[in-house]
Amino acid sequence: MTLRKGDNKPPEKPSHCTIYVAKSYPPWQHSTLSFLGNHYRANGGKLPDNKVIAGELGALAELKKYMKRVMPFVAMIKENLEKNGPRVLDLKLEFDEKVVLLENIVYLTNSLELDQIDVVFASEADDKIKEDCCPGKPFSVFRTESSVSVSLVNPQPANGLFTTRLDIRQGDTKESIIRRLSRVNRVIKDLARVKLMRYEDPVLGPRRVPVLGKEEQGKLLISDKSTFQVDVAAKKVFLTDNGLSVDIGDTLIYLVQ
Repeated sequence: MTLRKGDNKPPEKPSHCTIYVAKSYPPWQHSTLSFLGNHYRANGGKLPDNKVIAGELGALAELKKYMKRVMPFVAMIKENLEKNGPRVLDLKLEFDEKVVLLENIVYLTNSLELDQIDVVFASEADDKIKEDCCPGKPFSVFRTESSVSVSLVNPQPANGLFTTRLDIRQGDTKESIIRRLSRVNRVIKDLARVKLMRYEDPVLGPRRVPVLGKEEQGKLLISDKSTFQVDVAAKKVFLTDNGLSVDIGDTLIYLVQ
Protein backbone atom coordinates (compact mmCIF):
# COMPACT_ATOMS: atom_id res chain seq x y z
CA MET A 1 0.00 0.00 0.00
CA THR A 2 1.33 3.44 -0.93
CA LEU A 3 1.30 6.04 1.79
CA ARG A 4 -0.14 9.38 0.86
CA LYS A 5 1.63 12.52 1.83
CA GLY A 6 1.03 13.11 5.53
CA ASP A 7 -0.20 9.56 6.25
CA ASN A 8 3.00 8.72 8.11
CA LYS A 9 2.93 11.80 10.29
CA PRO A 10 3.44 10.70 13.91
CA PRO A 11 0.65 11.58 16.33
CA GLU A 12 1.16 14.57 18.58
CA LYS A 13 2.49 13.79 22.02
CA PRO A 14 -0.32 14.25 24.57
CA SER A 15 0.04 17.09 27.05
CA HIS A 16 -3.03 16.51 29.24
CA CYS A 17 -5.00 13.59 30.60
CA THR A 18 -8.36 13.19 32.32
CA ILE A 19 -8.72 10.13 34.54
CA TYR A 20 -12.30 9.11 35.19
CA VAL A 21 -13.05 7.07 38.31
CA ALA A 22 -16.34 5.42 39.17
CA LYS A 23 -18.06 5.69 42.52
CA SER A 24 -19.98 2.53 41.70
CA TYR A 25 -20.38 -0.06 38.97
CA PRO A 26 -22.63 0.64 35.96
CA PRO A 27 -26.12 -0.83 36.60
CA TRP A 28 -25.60 -3.92 34.44
CA GLN A 29 -22.28 -4.73 36.12
CA HIS A 30 -23.78 -4.04 39.55
CA SER A 31 -26.59 -6.52 38.86
CA THR A 32 -24.13 -9.12 37.56
CA LEU A 33 -21.84 -8.77 40.57
CA SER A 34 -24.76 -8.96 42.99
CA PHE A 35 -25.91 -12.17 41.28
CA LEU A 36 -22.42 -13.72 41.44
CA GLY A 37 -21.94 -12.64 45.06
CA ASN A 38 -25.23 -14.20 46.12
CA HIS A 39 -24.35 -17.50 44.42
CA TYR A 40 -20.84 -17.46 45.87
CA ARG A 41 -22.07 -17.03 49.43
CA ALA A 42 -24.97 -19.47 49.06
CA ASN A 43 -22.78 -22.23 47.60
CA GLY A 44 -19.89 -22.16 50.02
CA GLY A 45 -17.50 -20.14 47.90
CA LYS A 46 -18.33 -21.64 44.53
CA LEU A 47 -19.95 -20.31 41.35
CA PRO A 48 -22.13 -22.26 38.89
CA ASP A 49 -20.75 -23.04 35.43
CA ASN A 50 -21.14 -20.47 32.70
CA LYS A 51 -24.13 -22.18 31.09
CA VAL A 52 -26.17 -21.84 34.28
CA ILE A 53 -24.97 -18.28 34.86
CA ALA A 54 -25.83 -17.23 31.29
CA GLY A 55 -29.30 -18.73 31.58
CA GLU A 56 -30.16 -17.04 34.84
CA LEU A 57 -28.67 -13.68 33.92
CA GLY A 58 -30.33 -13.76 30.50
CA ALA A 59 -33.69 -14.03 32.25
CA LEU A 60 -33.15 -10.70 34.01
CA ALA A 61 -34.93 -7.92 32.10
CA GLU A 62 -32.32 -5.27 32.99
CA LEU A 63 -29.52 -7.39 31.49
CA LYS A 64 -31.06 -8.59 28.22
CA LYS A 65 -29.53 -5.90 26.01
CA TYR A 66 -26.12 -6.28 27.70
CA MET A 67 -25.67 -10.05 27.36
CA LYS A 68 -22.85 -9.73 24.81
CA ARG A 69 -20.90 -7.87 27.46
CA VAL A 70 -22.15 -9.72 30.54
CA MET A 71 -20.44 -13.07 29.94
CA PRO A 72 -16.99 -11.59 29.18
CA PHE A 73 -17.42 -9.58 32.39
CA VAL A 74 -18.32 -12.79 34.26
CA ALA A 75 -15.22 -14.51 32.84
CA MET A 76 -13.04 -11.61 34.05
CA ILE A 77 -14.60 -11.72 37.53
CA LYS A 78 -14.06 -15.49 37.76
CA GLU A 79 -10.41 -15.09 36.77
CA ASN A 80 -9.88 -12.30 39.30
CA LEU A 81 -11.73 -14.32 41.93
CA GLU A 82 -9.16 -17.12 41.63
CA LYS A 83 -6.25 -14.67 41.86
CA ASN A 84 -7.49 -12.21 44.48
CA GLY A 85 -10.23 -13.91 46.45
CA PRO A 86 -13.83 -12.92 47.24
CA ARG A 87 -13.08 -9.19 47.63
CA VAL A 88 -13.44 -8.84 43.83
CA LEU A 89 -17.17 -9.44 44.36
CA ASP A 90 -17.47 -6.36 46.56
CA LEU A 91 -19.65 -3.65 45.07
CA LYS A 92 -17.43 -0.89 46.46
CA LEU A 93 -13.67 -0.50 46.87
CA GLU A 94 -12.02 -0.59 50.29
CA PHE A 95 -10.31 2.74 49.53
CA ASP A 96 -11.16 6.07 47.92
CA GLU A 97 -9.79 5.69 44.40
CA LYS A 98 -9.92 9.40 43.59
CA VAL A 99 -8.05 10.38 46.76
CA VAL A 100 -5.30 7.83 46.06
CA LEU A 101 -4.80 9.16 42.52
CA LEU A 102 -4.73 12.78 43.71
CA GLU A 103 -2.17 11.92 46.39
CA ASN A 104 0.10 10.58 43.64
CA ILE A 105 -0.74 13.16 40.96
CA VAL A 106 2.74 14.74 40.86
CA TYR A 107 4.41 11.36 40.40
CA LEU A 108 1.93 10.34 37.69
CA THR A 109 2.25 13.66 35.86
CA ASN A 110 6.04 13.50 35.82
CA SER A 111 6.21 9.80 34.97
CA LEU A 112 3.89 10.22 31.99
CA GLU A 113 5.62 13.49 31.02
CA LEU A 114 2.33 15.37 30.94
CA ASP A 115 1.56 18.96 31.78
CA GLN A 116 -1.58 18.20 33.73
CA ILE A 117 -3.76 15.32 34.91
CA ASP A 118 -7.34 15.86 36.06
CA VAL A 119 -9.16 13.25 38.12
CA VAL A 120 -12.96 13.41 37.88
CA PHE A 121 -15.88 11.10 38.52
CA ALA A 122 -17.23 9.09 35.60
CA SER A 123 -20.68 10.52 36.30
CA GLU A 124 -19.43 13.71 34.59
CA ALA A 125 -18.45 11.83 31.40
CA ASP A 126 -20.36 10.62 28.36
CA ASP A 127 -22.30 7.35 28.29
CA LYS A 128 -19.47 5.29 26.77
CA ILE A 129 -17.06 6.19 29.55
CA LYS A 130 -19.74 5.58 32.18
CA GLU A 131 -20.26 2.08 30.77
CA ASP A 132 -16.55 1.23 30.53
CA CYS A 133 -15.45 2.73 33.85
CA CYS A 134 -15.89 0.83 37.10
CA PRO A 135 -14.34 0.85 40.60
CA GLY A 136 -10.69 -0.17 40.40
CA LYS A 137 -10.65 0.28 36.63
CA PRO A 138 -10.28 4.00 35.82
CA PHE A 139 -10.73 5.26 32.26
CA SER A 140 -8.06 7.63 30.89
CA VAL A 141 -8.52 10.11 28.05
CA PHE A 142 -5.38 11.75 26.66
CA ARG A 143 -5.37 14.97 24.64
CA THR A 144 -2.99 17.59 23.28
CA GLU A 145 -3.72 21.20 24.19
CA SER A 146 -2.82 23.95 21.71
CA SER A 147 0.37 25.84 22.49
CA VAL A 148 2.81 28.54 21.41
CA SER A 149 6.53 27.82 21.65
CA VAL A 150 8.86 30.35 23.31
CA SER A 151 12.55 30.40 24.27
CA LEU A 152 13.56 30.06 27.90
CA VAL A 153 16.98 31.57 28.53
CA ASN A 154 19.24 31.15 31.54
CA PRO A 155 21.91 33.91 31.40
CA GLN A 156 23.79 32.64 34.46
CA PRO A 157 27.41 31.60 33.77
CA ALA A 158 28.28 27.88 33.49
CA ASN A 159 24.62 26.85 33.65
CA GLY A 160 25.03 24.11 31.02
CA LEU A 161 21.80 24.96 29.22
CA PHE A 162 21.70 28.54 28.01
CA THR A 163 18.46 28.30 26.04
CA THR A 164 15.68 25.83 25.40
CA ARG A 165 12.28 25.86 23.68
CA LEU A 166 9.15 25.31 25.72
CA ASP A 167 5.46 25.16 24.84
CA ILE A 168 3.19 27.63 26.66
CA ARG A 169 -0.46 26.63 26.93
CA GLN A 170 -3.66 28.44 27.82
CA GLY A 171 -3.95 29.00 31.55
CA ASP A 172 -0.35 28.09 32.33
CA THR A 173 1.10 29.47 35.54
CA LYS A 174 4.59 30.15 36.81
CA GLU A 175 4.48 26.82 38.66
CA SER A 176 3.38 24.75 35.65
CA ILE A 177 6.05 26.28 33.40
CA ILE A 178 8.84 25.71 35.92
CA ARG A 179 7.68 22.14 36.43
CA ARG A 180 7.77 21.57 32.66
CA LEU A 181 11.18 23.23 32.46
CA SER A 182 12.56 20.88 35.12
CA ARG A 183 11.85 17.92 32.83
CA VAL A 184 14.16 19.49 30.24
CA ASN A 185 16.83 20.89 32.55
CA ARG A 186 17.69 18.03 34.91
CA VAL A 187 19.91 20.36 36.96
CA ILE A 188 16.74 21.80 38.48
CA LYS A 189 15.96 19.70 41.55
CA ASP A 190 14.15 22.20 43.76
CA LEU A 191 11.45 24.08 41.84
CA ALA A 192 11.22 26.69 44.60
CA ARG A 193 14.75 27.89 43.71
CA VAL A 194 13.75 28.91 40.17
CA LYS A 195 12.87 32.54 39.39
CA LEU A 196 10.83 33.04 36.22
CA MET A 197 11.06 36.47 34.60
CA ARG A 198 10.07 38.40 31.47
CA TYR A 199 11.76 41.26 29.66
CA GLU A 200 10.52 44.78 30.34
CA ASP A 201 11.04 45.36 26.61
CA PRO A 202 10.04 42.09 24.90
CA VAL A 203 11.47 43.25 21.55
CA LEU A 204 14.86 44.74 22.42
CA GLY A 205 15.45 42.83 25.67
CA PRO A 206 16.40 39.48 24.13
CA ARG A 207 18.87 41.25 21.79
CA ARG A 208 20.99 42.70 24.58
CA VAL A 209 24.07 40.79 25.72
CA PRO A 210 23.69 39.58 29.35
CA VAL A 211 25.90 41.37 31.86
CA LEU A 212 27.65 39.19 34.42
CA GLY A 213 26.23 39.82 37.88
CA LYS A 214 23.30 41.82 36.48
CA GLU A 215 21.20 38.96 35.11
CA GLU A 216 17.97 40.53 36.46
CA GLN A 217 18.55 43.93 34.90
CA GLY A 218 15.78 44.92 32.48
CA LYS A 219 13.57 42.04 33.61
CA LEU A 220 10.40 41.69 35.69
CA LEU A 221 9.56 38.85 38.05
CA ILE A 222 6.53 36.76 37.13
CA SER A 223 4.29 36.37 40.17
CA ASP A 224 2.51 33.27 41.44
CA LYS A 225 -0.84 34.90 40.61
CA SER A 226 -0.03 35.50 36.93
CA THR A 227 -1.54 33.34 34.20
CA PHE A 228 -0.51 32.90 30.59
CA GLN A 229 -2.89 33.24 27.65
CA VAL A 230 -2.02 32.09 24.14
CA ASP A 231 -3.17 33.24 20.72
CA VAL A 232 -2.30 30.21 18.61
CA ALA A 233 -3.25 31.83 15.31
CA ALA A 234 -1.02 34.84 15.93
CA LYS A 235 1.62 32.74 17.76
CA LYS A 236 1.64 35.18 20.66
CA VAL A 237 1.79 34.69 24.42
CA PHE A 238 0.29 37.14 26.90
CA LEU A 239 0.74 37.41 30.65
CA THR A 240 -2.27 38.42 32.73
CA ASP A 241 -1.90 39.80 36.24
CA ASN A 242 -4.31 42.01 38.24
CA GLY A 243 -6.50 42.46 35.17
CA LEU A 244 -3.65 43.67 32.96
CA SER A 245 -2.46 41.71 29.93
CA VAL A 246 0.98 42.17 28.34
CA ASP A 247 2.67 40.57 25.35
CA ILE A 248 5.79 38.74 26.61
CA GLY A 249 7.37 38.41 23.17
CA ASP A 250 9.08 35.13 22.30
CA THR A 251 11.47 34.80 25.26
CA LEU A 252 11.30 34.20 29.00
CA ILE A 253 14.20 34.15 31.46
CA TYR A 254 14.81 31.79 34.36
CA LEU A 255 17.40 31.93 37.11
CA VAL A 256 18.33 29.07 39.45
CA GLN A 257 19.22 30.40 42.88
